Amino acid sequence: MKRRIIVAVVLAVFLSASVYAQMTNFFELVKTATPQEVQAAIGQGVDVNAQDEQAEHGENALMYAAEYNPNPEVFATLLKS
Repeated sequence: MKRRIIVAVVLAVFLSASVYAQMTNFFELVKTATPQEVQAAIGQGVDVNAQDEQAEHGENALMYAAEYNPNPEVFATLLKS
């Protein structure tokens, strides 16, 4: 029983770290990506509404795209999602 609990805790820690890494990469991706790359990431299940907890004001992917990505189609792709 103890072993199952330990495995469950380790798995939970791993999954939460994986989700954090995935979102951090998505925030960076939208700054320079094409609409197709953003759509592919969305297709893999990233949360387009998540806020960047590491940012000062809790920015989201849409905010990063608007500020850094010169391609308006990236912004439109995020809006549609």
